[in-house]
This record gives sequence, structure tokens and C-alpha cells, in this order.
Amino acid sequence: MGSLLSVHVWVAIVFIAVNRRVEYDSTELVKKYTGLALNMLVDQRKADIFYMKGQLLPGKLSAACASNIVPINLRIHELYDNIYYFIATFIEENINHHAKFLFQ
Repeated sequence: MGSLLSVHVWVAIVFIAVNRRVEYDSTELVKKYTGLALNMLVDQRKADIFYMKGQLLPGKLSAACASNIVPINLRIHELYDNIYYFIATFIEENINHHAKFLFQ
């Protein structure tokens, strides 16, 4: 009986964790967004292990943006297998892009 109770508790914990994760998922948030105009710039490297395993789904984010008329510039980069160089290459452009909208 104790192990069955443990299974039920574990299932409840996983269910709560998954539901809470959805609350903060960028794809879900952009579907419901009604605030000031957005213009998203997203850089994704193909060599990212989470992207390669199908855990990062930038296509879904792009589709969610389109469904809520949120402009997005999604750029998938082939040549960056090192995350440090990837970030160093695009960070200034991303900061400048988003700063334009933060300081309007």
C-alpha cells in the first residue's frame, strides 16, 4: 500500500510541475500576450543539444507569434558548436534590438 501511495504522490508532483512549467513557457505566454507591441529576435544554434533532441522548439514559438500577430525574427545558425562563441557573436545585436523596444 505504501508504494502505491508513493506512486500517486509522484504522479501528482509531476502533474503540478508540468502544469506550472506551462505557465512560464514562452510559446504559451506569447499566445496569450495582449500588452505593448513586441518585436522578437531569437537566435538558435543547431548544435545545441536540447535543440537536437527536440526539446527546444523554436518553430512552435514562431507559429505562436504568427497566431497572435507578434513579429519574430527567428534565426537558426548552423556553424556554432561552442556556446561561448555563439553568445559572444550575437549578444550585442540582441541587446541593441531589444533595447529599442524597452526604451520607447
